[in-house]
Amino acid sequence: MVGFVERLKKDDKSIFLILAFLKYKPVKHSVQDAYYQTSIILVCPEPFGYPEPFVTWVKNGVVLQNSSSDLTLNLSITAQRNTTKWTIDCVARNKHGADYHRFVLNLRSRYAMCTEFRDLMEGTRTVGHVVHNEQSAQNDGDIDNRGWYRFVSQATGTPVQLPDSCTEPWACGTQASGWLRGGHPSMEEGLVHRNVCFSWNDNCCFAEVQALVKHCYGYYVYKLQPTALEFKVKARYCVENRAIPYKDALFYQPVTKTGVQSALTNHVIHTEYHVTSSWKCMVYCLSEIRCMSFNYFPQSNTCELNNSTGSSNPEGLRKRPGTEYYEKTRHSSLLG
Repeated sequence: MVGFVERLKKDDKSIFLILAFLKYKPVKHSVQDAYYQTSIILVCPEPFGYPEPFVTWVKNGVVLQNSSSDLTLNLSITAQRNTTKWTIDCVARNKHGADYHRFVLNLRSRYAMCTEFRDLMEGTRTVGHVVHNEQSAQNDGDIDNRGWYRFVSQATGTPVQLPDSCTEPWACGTQASGWLRGGHPSMEEGLVHRNVCFSWNDNCCFAEVQALVKHCYGYYVYKLQPTALEFKVKARYCVENRAIPYKDALFYQPVTKTGVQSALTNHVIHTEYHVTSSWKCMVYCLSEIRCMSFNYFPQSNTCELNNSTGSSNPEGLRKRPGTEYYEKTRHSSLLG
């Protein structure tokens, strides 16, 4: 919105009355993913006007934070059954008018990335693959920052990970080699923010970009940025063949004497909506360190993660026709 200026005369002094507007506002709405059980910080473009505008934050038409000079909003993301999107507006307002910028948040499961990722399988990404000239070096400019990636060894087909210490320039088939600063999260830590540093010109962090990392069952997934052109050299994410620890697990579906399907009650620690298969629900359970069993409801695409089992708490099992209930076996010998 373009501000207008009204000039008044008062005691031979000029007074400018300026409609509130947001400087440097993007042309389009800001669209990004937000993950349940995490928080996100939104920053409003700088307001300008006279009198000085106040900023109001509004979520889906409901005021969250009113008449403030604070340009940031720390927002907790909570799961809701029938909602997959939030619209957040920061509104700059004074007595002459208002301007706003909209953030569109696509609400996503904190486990969904463990089933919705793309594999990158290139043998030239390893730290031991060294090139000696720019012509042979490769770049990660085509990385899609909207998706998630898992790195897989071309030789073994098993998951690999980004190095978490400084790599050498010219390694990994590129000039500036990328490594994860801050290390990988445990399963208890869940989804974390990290930075990827790119090593070049005797500087382990010549340039860096933000990343999200999730520890899934037996592998890591990454939400990455394309390597920017302003690096002035080719840059690429490295991998190393380090074993990713995990414990074997086996799920089974108990059969009741009556044959009627049951669900475990009173032990639900987390509920996920919009889950399209029991297999995805199982992956979510494996990605939650406290999960011992799960209830899946195909008709509503709902997944409930439990911190106990029907075997340990038979009184908690209730008849729920149409439910798929699975629990982890306690006998590792069944895994062979």
